Amino acid sequence: MLGAGIALVDALTICIDTVDNSVIARDLMNLKKAVIEGKTLTEGLLKIDYFPPMVAQMVRVGEQTGNLDSMLTKIAEVFEEQVNQLVANMTKMVEPIIIVVLGSIVAVIMIAMYAPVFMAAGGSAGNE
Repeated sequence: MLGAGIALVDALTICIDTVDNSVIARDLMNLKKAVIEGKTLTEGLLKIDYFPPMVAQMVRVGEQTGNLDSMLTKIAEVFEEQVNQLVANMTKMVEPIIIVVLGSIVAVIMIAMYAPVFMAAGGSAGNE
């Protein structure tokens, strides 16, 4: 939004309205108040615990160089790549679990199907 010419305070207001998480919305409201009071975006971000310090550092660089919109885009790209990497790792971890569970289900079904057949065959051989 900053790249499109929307003011920072207006952009924060839009973000607050679109966020579903009440904790994040509350923190963004505090951030907006800090910016309105004349503090930098970096100072407000440092007070939010769940943002890594790297975010505040990159925002500080963006504020100092006048390229805040491009820095925020880079931060979004970094976070997106981290999320994609975590999802890929989780998928790799879940695949073997799914295979073991499905194999166990198939084994139980096979035993349930063939056990009566073997019991019947074993029982009739002993009677003769």
